[in-house]
Amino acid sequence: MAHFSIAHVLRLRDGTYAVRSADYPECEGRDVQVWPAREKFRAALSEHVSGMIEQGELPPALYPSLDEAQSKFGAHCRMQFAAQDRQPNTFDYAVIVNLELPRIETERLAALRVGKLLPESGL
Repeated sequence: MAHFSIAHVLRLRDGTYAVRSADYPECEGRDVQVWPAREKFRAALSEHVSGMIEQGELPPALYPSLDEAQSKFGAHCRMQFAAQDRQPNTFDYAVIVNLELPRIETERLAALRVGKLLPESGL
């Protein structure tokens, strides 16, 4: 099942592009071209989110629908990602990144969300 997150594309001092997210600082995709950097970020994010779900952690800012991600997108477009290695006189831009979670992880994520909304349920 598809889920969505918001990341920023930055041009770095070394001439490469990096895709990063303030919500997932552990994840990064980097390449000399934007699209491969985005795909590397997506792979890193998928692995990280899967690990969080397996550990029983609720991933932050992971949207179950494109509509929900789009509703948060404007706020991300108005901010710049803090980066010491940004190429001078460049600006980043926000992108919506989709990731596919296996069915079992989607079910675990749903249970985690219900458990957060209804802590007395003990899920």
